[in-house]
Amino acid sequence: MVADAEIAEAVAHLRRGGVVIYPTGSFLAAGVLATLSEAVARLRSLKARPANKPFGVIVAAIDDLAELGIDMSAIERGLAARFWPGPLSLVLPLTPISPLAGLYPGGRVAVRVPGHPVARALAAACGGAITATSANRSGAPPVTAVRDRGSEWRSPDVWVLGDEPAGGGLPSTVVQVRNGVVRVLRRGRLSAAELGAAS
Repeated sequence: MVADAEIAEAVAHLRRGGVVIYPTGSFLAAGVLATLSEAVARLRSLKARPANKPFGVIVAAIDDLAELGIDMSAIERGLAARFWPGPLSLVLPLTPISPLAGLYPGGRVAVRVPGHPVARALAAACGGAITATSANRSGAPPVTAVRDRGSEWRSPDVWVLGDEPAGGGLPSTVVQVRNGVVRVLRRGRLSAAELGAAS
């Protein structure tokens, strides 16, 4: 388990605009503070990620969404209550006052409360949303061990939080609710049957 002092150092690095690699239940993720536009741009460059593919974010708890100006319907709240913390990403609408609105011009963001305790602790300590994208170049296989990260992730701008491997397997299931219908946008650990039974 990662010590509190290591979490504090990682948070300081995030607040300076740096990138932090942290474990999730599936893969190693790369995070920046999602409200810092320069940090998000830096992460996009590291990943060589197209501008039309926004990053998902993690938060520590469902109660954090209100402060981020993120709305939830009754169906979305039900799904979150059932599967958070866990491998479910919900694509949720941003209100006009959301600090994320300028970075997500489509007005929606994929949000998750992760099952991994280190990821949650990092989000809780920074007091906001952190990007959650696999720590690899776009199109390359995701990595589960720190030693396997590419050279682009070995810069002084990139802080590695802990050295435990991620669990591997399938990523989170990405879901969007439209007109009361639950639609799976990316298949992952949760099946459509599991989601249907909970919605």
